[in-house]
Amino acid sequence: MRYLIAFVLTCALTGFGCSDDDDNGTGGTGGTAGAGGGAAPEITDISWAPVGACDPENPTAGDYEVIVTAMDADGSTDDLTYDGSVQGCTGAIDAAASTIDCPNARPYAGSVVVEDLDGNVSAAVEFTVL
Repeated sequence: MRYLIAFVLTCALTGFGCSDDDDNGTGGTGGTAGAGGGAAPEITDISWAPVGACDPENPTAGDYEVIVTAMDADGSTDDLTYDGSVQGCTGAIDAAASTIDCPNARPYAGSVVVEDLDGNVSAAVEFTVL
């Protein structure tokens, strides 16, 4: 029985993060299960702006440019891939600067993640286009 308890405890400790990886106090937001070695990229800013002129007297659907700023401590930002969307809008956030098309029914909720070449994924960052 002692051996069974020791085995269960060993499995629990190795399966729940008792490793020598350091998340630098980020609360475990670095990487995903099964990810490659190294640190996960981090999204540091998301900004958006309407593309073209905005006519408040004649509101219509329009394009918005979404810019995602991210960093990767152990790789080049040129190697990051982006995956995100904005509810109610068409087009994907699939690059550092992406254009989406939204109807005239603000606000729009969005979310984006960034992945590096090692398979490490950032924490999802939510934002609102107003």
